[in-house]
Amino acid sequence: MELAAADRRYRALHEALPYHDGTFTDWVKEVSQSHPYHFMARVRLYVAETAVNPDDDFLSPQRAEPKGGDDGHEA
Repeated sequence: MELAAADRRYRALHEALPYHDGTFTDWVKEVSQSHPYHFMARVRLYVAETAVNPDDDFLSPQRAEPKGGDDGHEA
């Protein structure tokens, strides 16, 4: 149940801008030569009883929100 909730949250976070440039920091709506990576490519979610990396804040607004304008590119 927790894994399904984490999967839904991660997918919802990236549904508007699903492609990145390989850095997980620059996101766009459409796949392109410069942004060929889908947010689920080589990503594996899991749930553990103990936090493996308790200081990781990858879902915090500062880290999770795509940077840039409406198209995901930095201005």
